[in-house]
Amino acid sequence: MDVSEEMSWFEWRDAPVAEFAVLGDPVSHSLSPKMHSAAYADLDLDLNYVAIRVELSEFDQALDHLVALGYRGVNVTVPLKEVAFEWCEILEDGAWRFGAVNTIRLEDRAGMNTDVPGFLSVLRAHSVEPGSRVLVLGAGGSARAVIRGLLDEGYLVRGWNRTRAKLNAVVEGLDVEILDDADVRGCGAVVNATSASLKGLDLPVEWSHAADGCLAFDLAYGEEMSPFLRGAMGRGLPVTDGLPMLVEQGALAFEWWLGRPAPRTAMLRSVGL
Repeated sequence: MDVSEEMSWFEWRDAPVAEFAVLGDPVSHSLSPKMHSAAYADLDLDLNYVAIRVELSEFDQALDHLVALGYRGVNVTVPLKEVAFEWCEILEDGAWRFGAVNTIRLEDRAGMNTDVPGFLSVLRAHSVEPGSRVLVLGAGGSARAVIRGLLDEGYLVRGWNRTRAKLNAVVEGLDVEILDDADVRGCGAVVNATSASLKGLDLPVEWSHAADGCLAFDLAYGEEMSPFLRGAMGRGLPVTDGLPMLVEQGALAFEWWLGRPAPRTAMLRSVGL
């Protein structure tokens, strides 16, 4: 499957009748509809999952509209994870710790964060074990969630963001070493939780300072390898984008909404993994 293929999407005011959706801005790149549709087809479920663009300032209004259309659940992506957290009245599976949710059940305004277990499963698959030092780049909802998840699992966490004050607010009270520069020395993994890759932008990471085997993990995915990952690959380091994490978090969302095991093989195949 060519991940460069642009998916169909809708403005929230033009959303079709369906059961599930991914919301974001932008959202045209999202492979979630293809992945969930493959899961429904594999299990012969008469369900629909679509992509819907929602601006940050219109989140509450958009969700009211989707509820009226009969939607059962939504995933949310950049930049909506923190406002989604505020919208929810029930937070499950410890989502309150992360300050962000990516999965919502609309009927009871319940939210959970499947990003964190999905993220941690990818780290473990690359043998980045608890006790390793991990540098997280960014200070948005995704960065906040993965930092807390890392700390919960016993990783040593460093943080960097272009705007230090924003990162200070995100990690206040947490055992995180805040850096003035994106210093990768001594790290077992460097995680790009910024939106830079979605815009085709690079980050000021000096990969020549990285230890052999340091994993470059970009939470984003897209039609081309991001500048962040290209830089790491040029140094001969292992790299991964957000596709494996996308599948695992999507499988967990599927199971939470429907109460049955997700067909992970079909979901992986649908995104070319």
